[in-house]
Amino acid sequence: GAGLGHQFLQHVERTRVLVHLLDPTTERDPAEDHQAIRRELELFESDLLTRVEVVVLSKADTLEDPDETAAALAAALGIDAVRPISAVTGRGIPELVRLLATLVATNKAAEAEAAAEDAIESAIENVEEDL
Repeated sequence: GAGLGHQFLQHVERTRVLVHLLDPTTERDPAEDHQAIRRELELFESDLLTRVEVVVLSKADTLEDPDETAAALAAALGIDAVRPISAVTGRGIPELVRLLATLVATNKAAEAEAAAEDAIESAIENVEEDL
């Protein structure tokens, strides 16, 4: 209701991967919650919507069929996957941790490669200016 808060959004700007944790046990619609968060991100800094995003459905232990619920939510959001997890049972936690570690490492490598390419381009421009 009150929004994400400017200080929190400034912290989000420094992240490489966004994890949207959705709670299926509230009276609110998780798909609407997800869209509301994305709208706030866009209003704050539209580039945040280009970040790698993982959508997680928490409290899977409370659902009759967590996989079906996650698949229906993914379809509603128009994304490939929503990952059901449970802190109570541990379901999906190791897989989520591995996925996030892989995504962060991949993103760091891509950033390093882009920085190296920028440095090379800058060096070439400097040499050309000196000629």
